[in-house]
Amino acid sequence: QLGLIGAARGLPLLLFGIVAGVVADRYGRKAQLIIAQSLNVILNLILATLIFTGHIELWHIYATGILAGTVQAFQQPARQTIISDIVEKKHLLNAISLNSVATNVSRSVGPAIGGILIHAFGVDISYFIQAGLFALATIWTVQIKIPETHMSSELSNRMASQSFFSSIKYGFSYILSNPLILALMVLGLAPMVLAMPYVSLMPVFAKD
Repeated sequence: QLGLIGAARGLPLLLFGIVAGVVADRYGRKAQLIIAQSLNVILNLILATLIFTGHIELWHIYATGILAGTVQAFQQPARQTIISDIVEKKHLLNAISLNSVATNVSRSVGPAIGGILIHAFGVDISYFIQAGLFALATIWTVQIKIPETHMSSELSNRMASQSFFSSIKYGFSYILSNPLILALMVLGLAPMVLAMPYVSLMPVFAKD
């Protein structure tokens, strides 16, 4: 069940990730990020309430897993590319590095804090706190001011001249024609395929 739920969360990333990138370019990364984070608030509140009231069932985990994976598929490209919208080019490398540090520290510290919360207060409280954190992130994202740049104007004009599916096709052709980008995509995919199942199955390893 752990493996299947992991797949339920991961499959939408594969199915909608490319579409989400085009949507972010066409309709605004900030708006997409706000909507995605707001939906995360709702999903976490639903799970927390179901657990708190004792009505949680296995299919609820699958359903919210699929929805959370879909939301993440739209959240990730918007969150990663919005940095280039708000930071000057000369500071971009530092900004990306800081974002990477913050993400990896959160991935290390977050599960430990989550484990303590679950042990001390229960799974439902952990989900309520997650909902609160997403709500804070949404409020802070709303406050971000994105300057209008020459690059964003060029992107808007190019998007306006292309159909939605042409934009997707353009993205694929760009990746396939650029060996470095293609290699980075493969390197990024390898840990997702090989390492994520290990993370998902940690409770089984711990139990055994």
